[in-house]
Amino acid sequence: MTSASGGVPYVLYRKDMVGFPDGTDSLAEFRLSETSPTRRVLTTCCSTPVFTEFSGGHWVSLFASLWPEDKRPPMQIRTQTGDVDEGTTLDASLPAGAMTTAGFYAKLLAAWIAMGFKVPKIAVTRKFAA
Repeated sequence: MTSASGGVPYVLYRKDMVGFPDGTDSLAEFRLSETSPTRRVLTTCCSTPVFTEFSGGHWVSLFASLWPEDKRPPMQIRTQTGDVDEGTTLDASLPAGAMTTAGFYAKLLAAWIAMGFKVPKIAVTRKFAA
């Protein structure tokens, strides 16, 4: 699930564009602390990671590994590259850096405007014990 450079490939979608046809009863959330603004959501049957979401965010970061490789949306950019371990070399296969990230955040803002500044909720009521 982790790439060779240590990153985790995600596919971001607006929350209002994501649905779970079988519901969310078989999903549970995990937070690093009770007050953590980030929750990781996994399946209860086999602990498969499904998505990560930030409180107040209008998008959801779905794990790219959920798609078969031949149907997976192509990766377009790298974000959070300032957090890579010292000595890690990123290949040039994807754009990265401050200007790329700024453009990405501009697209996120445009999507939020298109959503009328709404922040839909994805109901996950179960919790994984720490």
